[in-house]
Amino acid sequence: MAIDYGRRRCGIAVTDPLRIVATGLSTVRTCDLAKWVADYILKENVDAIIVGKPSTMRGEDSESMNYIRPGIAMLRKVLPQDIEITYWDERFTPVLRAISTDVTPEYPELKKFVADMWETMYNSDGVGLAAPQVGRNDRIVVIDADPVADAFPECKGRKFTLINPEIEILDGPVETRNEGCLSLPDLSESVPRVEHIRLKWVDDDFQPHEEEISGFLARIVQHECDHLEGKLYIDHISAIRRQLLRAKLSAIITGRKRVDYPVRYAPQKGRK
Repeated sequence: MAIDYGRRRCGIAVTDPLRIVATGLSTVRTCDLAKWVADYILKENVDAIIVGKPSTMRGEDSESMNYIRPGIAMLRKVLPQDIEITYWDERFTPVLRAISTDVTPEYPELKKFVADMWETMYNSDGVGLAAPQVGRNDRIVVIDADPVADAFPECKGRKFTLINPEIEILDGPVETRNEGCLSLPDLSESVPRVEHIRLKWVDDDFQPHEEEISGFLARIVQHECDHLEGKLYIDHISAIRRQLLRAKLSAIITGRKRVDYPVRYAPQKGRK
């Protein structure tokens, strides 16, 4: 069970670590939370409760934790002792699993946000970053593939700001290569993709572009644009492999494994 604790109302959901996403069950008044949860666990099996933990950009507890911690302490008193309560990193609220919206020229401070994304990506030693990874469901991606150009010459000097990108998969063999992700630290898996695409996008001046891209660069673009569709690279691997990753994914979700880059948190329902 996952709880999004607000001053007046709380969102309650079941969560599946393999999907890294919560499925909504109900919202209740905060004053009724303890009774609602106590009644629910009499009817359904609940082995753990995860509570959303809002943080500042520096990774410190936000002021909201001043009322969340006492409220959860009250909940703890009515639960069986074998039900563990932990706080999870709000990076893994449904932001990473939502389909992002198109960006318009009226987007507030677009260039500043894009500059922040570049800084975040470089500080994390990544070659790409999508807006959902920093808490915004907007169709924005930054890519600098040059660091891998020694192994993949097609990546040399290739640097993009992709606004509202569109990908068409073209004919070509399926290649399987190793992929990792800044949002899933210390994990990597072999992912099959067709490395031949047609990419359409506008830049941060809203000038249109179109290009046919192949090789590892096409893989990087697909990987980052997957985030805009609410997908992660683990969605492209087998169910058996995802099962084997369960413990590691759970560690990320519950905050035992931290992502190194600063996160801009999305607003949560029920939080005032």
